[in-house]
Order: sequence, then C-alpha cells, then structure tokens
Amino acid sequence: MSTKTTKQGWDQATYNCGRCGAKRVSTTEAEYIKMYAAHQNAHDVWERLTPVQRDGFIAVLAEIFSAPELCQELLLLAHAESQRSRST
Repeated sequence: MSTKTTKQGWDQATYNCGRCGAKRVSTTEAEYIKMYAAHQNAHDVWERLTPVQRDGFIAVLAEIFSAPELCQELLLLAHAESQRSRST
C-alpha cells in the first residue's frame, strides 16, 4: 500500500480591507504581501489628498493608463528633468 503525500501550501487567500471594504484574492504568499502593501499605500496616498487633488489625480491617472506609451514618455521626461536639476 502506498501513501500519497500532498503538497501543503497556499490555494488562495482573500484580503478584506477594514477601511474601504475591498476584497482582493491572491494565490501565493508573495502576491498577497505585494497586494496588501499596494492597497495600504494607496490608502495612505488617497488620505493625504484633498477632494480637489483627488479629482485631478484620478483624471491624470486615467489619461496616463489609457496610453502606456504616454506613461513611458512621462517617466523618461521626469527622469531627464531630475538629472538636469541635480547637475545644476
């Protein structure tokens, strides 16, 4: 008679945010930790913004995420500007 051993580990884990009620599902521990940190960081950023800043921020994000090439170019411009300001 052979005994079949099963691998123990994660099937999935669900995170339920007590601040906003969001539910997020992860299939690995590393994914869960990354997702949890990103969600908490998003709350931290959001709570520092005024309602007017939030509206502007969301409008900018919507524009950037609708065009990945725009996002890439903005990051390159920001990096170049940062380099210029450091050299002066």
